[in-house]
Amino acid sequence: MSELTIQLLKHSDEERQSFMGGDSSNPTWQEYVDGYKEEFHPHLELLKKCITDNGLLGETGEGMQRQGISFKFSDGQHLACSWRGWGDLMQSIVNKKEGYMRYYM
Repeated sequence: MSELTIQLLKHSDEERQSFMGGDSSNPTWQEYVDGYKEEFHPHLELLKKCITDNGLLGETGEGMQRQGISFKFSDGQHLACSWRGWGDLMQSIVNKKEGYMRYYM
Protein backbone atom coordinates (compact mmCIF):
# COMPACT_ATOMS: atom_id res chain seq x y z
CA MET A 1 0.00 0.00 0.00
CA SER A 2 1.32 3.44 -0.89
CA GLU A 3 1.82 6.22 1.61
CA LEU A 4 -1.26 8.30 2.42
CA THR A 5 -1.08 11.89 1.17
CA ILE A 6 -3.37 14.90 1.49
CA GLN A 7 -4.32 17.79 -0.77
CA LEU A 8 -5.84 21.07 0.42
CA LEU A 9 -8.59 22.21 -1.93
CA LYS A 10 -10.48 25.49 -2.24
CA HIS A 11 -13.99 25.69 -3.65
CA SER A 12 -14.11 22.12 -4.93
CA ASP A 13 -17.36 20.88 -6.44
CA GLU A 14 -16.44 17.28 -5.63
CA GLU A 15 -18.64 15.34 -3.22
CA ARG A 16 -17.19 15.18 0.27
CA GLN A 17 -17.97 14.02 3.78
CA SER A 18 -18.40 16.60 6.53
CA PHE A 19 -17.04 16.59 10.05
CA MET A 20 -19.82 17.71 12.35
CA GLY A 21 -19.06 19.01 15.83
CA GLY A 22 -19.96 20.82 18.98
CA ASP A 23 -18.03 18.82 21.59
CA SER A 24 -17.90 20.90 24.77
CA SER A 25 -15.51 18.48 26.53
CA ASN A 26 -12.46 20.24 24.98
CA PRO A 27 -10.52 17.05 24.20
CA THR A 28 -6.76 17.02 23.82
CA TRP A 29 -5.44 16.04 20.42
CA GLN A 30 -4.97 12.43 21.52
CA GLU A 31 -8.47 12.27 23.00
CA TYR A 32 -9.85 13.73 19.77
CA VAL A 33 -8.03 11.16 17.63
CA ASP A 34 -9.03 8.32 19.96
CA GLY A 35 -12.67 9.24 19.36
CA TYR A 36 -12.37 7.92 15.79
CA LYS A 37 -11.85 4.40 14.45
CA GLU A 38 -8.20 3.42 14.42
CA GLU A 39 -8.05 3.12 10.64
CA PHE A 40 -8.86 6.83 10.42
CA HIS A 41 -6.06 7.94 12.77
CA PRO A 42 -3.48 8.37 9.96
CA HIS A 43 -5.93 10.66 8.16
CA LEU A 44 -6.30 12.82 11.25
CA GLU A 45 -2.55 13.05 11.81
CA LEU A 46 -2.07 14.06 8.19
CA LEU A 47 -4.91 16.57 8.47
CA LYS A 48 -3.25 18.15 11.51
CA LYS A 49 0.06 18.40 9.64
CA CYS A 50 -1.64 19.94 6.59
CA ILE A 51 -3.37 22.55 8.77
CA THR A 52 -0.11 23.46 10.48
CA ASP A 53 2.00 23.45 7.30
CA ASN A 54 -0.49 25.64 5.40
CA GLY A 55 -0.81 28.39 8.00
CA LEU A 56 -4.36 27.45 9.00
CA LEU A 57 -3.61 27.02 12.71
CA GLY A 58 -6.07 29.22 14.58
CA GLU A 59 -8.37 29.76 11.57
CA THR A 60 -12.10 29.79 12.30
CA GLY A 61 -14.85 27.62 10.86
CA GLU A 62 -16.35 30.71 9.30
CA GLY A 63 -13.07 31.50 7.55
CA MET A 64 -12.76 27.94 6.31
CA GLN A 65 -16.28 28.03 4.88
CA ARG A 66 -15.65 31.36 3.14
CA GLN A 67 -12.52 29.93 1.53
CA GLY A 68 -14.30 26.69 0.61
CA ILE A 69 -11.52 24.64 2.22
CA SER A 70 -11.67 20.86 2.05
CA PHE A 71 -9.11 18.10 2.30
CA LYS A 72 -8.70 15.24 -0.18
CA PHE A 73 -6.68 12.16 0.71
CA SER A 74 -4.91 9.87 -1.74
CA ASP A 75 -7.21 6.99 -0.71
CA GLY A 76 -10.20 8.92 -2.10
CA GLN A 77 -11.53 10.31 1.20
CA HIS A 78 -12.61 13.93 0.76
CA LEU A 79 -13.47 15.85 3.91
CA ALA A 80 -14.76 19.26 4.89
CA CYS A 81 -15.81 20.58 8.29
CA SER A 82 -18.92 22.25 9.57
CA TRP A 83 -18.18 25.38 11.58
CA ARG A 84 -18.51 23.43 14.83
CA GLY A 85 -16.61 20.47 13.41
CA TRP A 86 -13.75 22.80 12.53
CA GLY A 87 -13.95 24.28 16.03
CA ASP A 88 -13.62 20.83 17.61
CA LEU A 89 -10.69 19.93 15.38
CA MET A 90 -8.89 23.24 15.86
CA GLN A 91 -9.33 23.44 19.63
CA SER A 92 -7.86 19.94 19.97
CA ILE A 93 -4.87 20.84 17.79
CA VAL A 94 -4.20 24.16 19.56
CA ASN A 95 -4.89 22.39 22.89
CA LYS A 96 -5.48 25.44 25.07
CA LYS A 97 -8.86 24.14 26.33
CA GLU A 98 -10.57 27.22 24.82
CA GLY A 99 -13.56 25.29 23.49
CA TYR A 100 -14.83 24.80 19.98
CA MET A 101 -16.61 28.19 19.93
CA ARG A 102 -13.21 29.96 20.00
CA TYR A 103 -12.66 28.62 16.47
CA TYR A 104 -16.27 28.74 15.32
CA MET A 105 -16.39 32.31 13.96
